[in-house]
Amino acid sequence: GDNVKKSNKLPIYFAIIVLSLFSVFSIFIIYTVLSNPPETEITDNNENDSIKANKKIFGDIELTVPALLVDSSTEPTVTSEKKELGIKKIEKQNDGSFKYTFERSKYKEYLNSLKEETKKSIDSITSDTDYKSISKIEYNNNFSNITILANKEEYKNSLDSIAVSACGIAGMLYQAFDTSAPHTVIINIKDISTGEVFDTVKFPDALNN
Repeated sequence: GDNVKKSNKLPIYFAIIVLSLFSVFSIFIIYTVLSNPPETEITDNNENDSIKANKKIFGDIELTVPALLVDSSTEPTVTSEKKELGIKKIEKQNDGSFKYTFERSKYKEYLNSLKEETKKSIDSITSDTDYKSISKIEYNNNFSNITILANKEEYKNSLDSIAVSACGIAGMLYQAFDTSAPHTVIINIKDISTGEVFDTVKFPDALNN
């Protein structure tokens, strides 16, 4: 009777909580981290193409951040702060993505600061008392592989899986601006006591599902 109805509603409430927390976190990450771009357009780059390579050495860097990672409901503006960081122009594309024109001389410095911001946002999860089951998060240089070390039983019986989305978004935002990075983030959740990987989540697949 009534008990069944209540329990059926729980997954809906859970989904709403997860989605609202996820969107708040996404907006926060986008707001703090999206001040930092490189070139994502050389997806089919041919290293032997010297003409293309020479073009890439001089002039501005243009990159496109997918609609998935930006707030497409807003019109992007270049503030004085963004100008100082080397952003010359941000254009909203028809598909909702944002195209950045970036001053080449500031790109390396910018990418380094973005990497530090991404590390901070991921590291902050382990010090957040809301994620009691998670004790450590490890990641590689371009955040394409992230390992979350957690107490399996506590993790399974909590909402701590929200941390997976937080890590995935943070990693993808960094990769959107790093031309040498793959555009995938694979997150393994590992039991800290046994070393067993009990869950694996891949981004952007997880956001498209």
